[in-house]
Amino acid sequence: MLAGLVPKDNREQMTLLELQNAFTFDGVNRSNAVVNFSDEDPIDPKALWLNSQHLRSLPVDALAPLVKKTLEDHGLKPYGDDAFFAHVIDTIRTRFTTLLDFASKGRAYFSDDFEIEKQALDKLDAPGARALLRELGDRIDKNPVFSEASVEADLRKLAEERGVKAGVLINAGRAALTGQPVGPSAFAVFICIGRERVIERLKKV
Repeated sequence: MLAGLVPKDNREQMTLLELQNAFTFDGVNRSNAVVNFSDEDPIDPKALWLNSQHLRSLPVDALAPLVKKTLEDHGLKPYGDDAFFAHVIDTIRTRFTTLLDFASKGRAYFSDDFEIEKQALDKLDAPGARALLRELGDRIDKNPVFSEASVEADLRKLAEERGVKAGVLINAGRAALTGQPVGPSAFAVFICIGRERVIERLKKV
């Protein structure tokens, strides 16, 4: 976030080198820089937006150690090997604004101890949803292949056989796996949670 400097191309996100190259005294704004804080929202919204852009653009191998440190500071730890951890970070970071979000909003990806939000619980409590999820867990368990495509095929086949909309299983599945009503692509979520944890969470809903 730029305060007091207005580049000629009006960019707001710049690397340190780009900032150095763009700086001239002619570009410095004479009026006072304004950063908006309030008691209810002590962090300037524009600063949060800019931080979210950095989370999205930072190479995942540079972001991973930062996320790992944040998780450890909150009593959490990465699940799976380094490649799996990097994949999870790369998938879920698009909805986060700060590193702390990985330990809060992203808690279900790194711990089995997470809360289910009210809106998600409504999806999970849809008529017949829990029983269908347990059946889906059994099918995933019996399928030697675990991929976005295989999970989607198992889910849609089950929905068709039981005469329900696939969306019922998709929404309830996301709720059971993450405790949230929204997030990354539903089938990407299955992969990010991991086969063993997916089966366990679905079977115990």
